[in-house]
Amino acid sequence: MDSIAKKLQLLNCPANMYPRAYKHIASLELISLEELEQILRLLLTKKIIIPKNGEILVAPENFCVLANGFDVLKMRIEEIEKIGQLDAYREKLSRMNSKSGIDNLKQMINMGKPIKDGNKYSKVPFSLRRFNSINNKPKVETNTDEPQAINFEVQPEVSVIPSVFDTILEEPQEHALTDESFEEFERLMDSLQRIMFTVYGVSEVNDKITDNLIRLITSKKSVLEGQETKESLDSELLYTAITHGKNISEIEQQKIRNSIDDELNAAKEIDIELGRAA
Repeated sequence: MDSIAKKLQLLNCPANMYPRAYKHIASLELISLEELEQILRLLLTKKIIIPKNGEILVAPENFCVLANGFDVLKMRIEEIEKIGQLDAYREKLSRMNSKSGIDNLKQMINMGKPIKDGNKYSKVPFSLRRFNSINNKPKVETNTDEPQAINFEVQPEVSVIPSVFDTILEEPQEHALTDESFEEFERLMDSLQRIMFTVYGVSEVNDKITDNLIRLITSKKSVLEGQETKESLDSELLYTAITHGKNISEIEQQKIRNSIDDELNAAKEIDIELGRAA
């Protein structure tokens, strides 16, 4: 296995970013040093990434893009170039993870639907949930003054499990992340970033919430896993990591719950598309 230090050096990762980079290191372990060099040369040549003095070439939260490998990324770049929309990747590198994004863009262009919101690309073609909603489901008018009223009746009542998870966070951390639990951490961390952006408009997850997630993943009891489905367990892990120790309103709680549900449903759709469904 190639040295992680060499890969971070190739990425021009400054020393003060190593702790953040190591939270996403599992993605870099999926590709060789030579392949990483190929990918970076490709992204630089296409000006999808622009080197800046003293800054990492690819943000740690986008290491998962690199894990697609050179051949896949090269193919997606060539395909999106054919429809003249390479700027979508330049605007947001994580869009290269979307297997269906290019086909969705083509369909929207052919149907005369806008692919941009103002000067920026729409999120719709790069999200299965959003894309399916505009093609398969009627639009539902909602009162934006009362977002807390949406879908209240279908939200599950939770009381016992959150208190158990909160109790875990009150106890000393006894275990470190293993290779297996690190994969789970990286998967949930990607979801957590999107949830935080949806609810709070910030793309970064602070250290406290990150630490909460690590402690929950490494300390969760087997009895909880036996009682809960994967989606339900993921939901409580994410919700408790965000809210533990905070005094938040019912409206904010509901926004977090709704965003978590949307994220996990979207992740399930992606798993189905990639053939990972059980």
